[in-house]
Amino acid sequence: PWWFLVLDVGTAPTYGVGQAMGVKLLRDEDRPVRDALPWIAMVLVSFVAPYAYLLAQAGHLPPYVVWGVVAWMTVFGLLGGLRMAREARPAVT
Repeated sequence: PWWFLVLDVGTAPTYGVGQAMGVKLLRDEDRPVRDALPWIAMVLVSFVAPYAYLLAQAGHLPPYVVWGVVAWMTVFGLLGGLRMAREARPAVT
């Protein structure tokens, strides 16, 4: 559990910076969306890394546990993506 904690806390800054830069670039109407893709990829890797480590190091797990972790990652990944998209949309005036 300690290595998971280290990885989870260690990827938090890259997750935060990636999300902030991704939203900033997506909001900039003068920049193409592709400029934000590396930052969005950093968010994805930062989010997935601790859970991928958990699944890789756990050894043999019952299928329902693996599916539970994957479902957890999917739900919260989608929620994070939706939040990022909502923040990136220009305010309607």
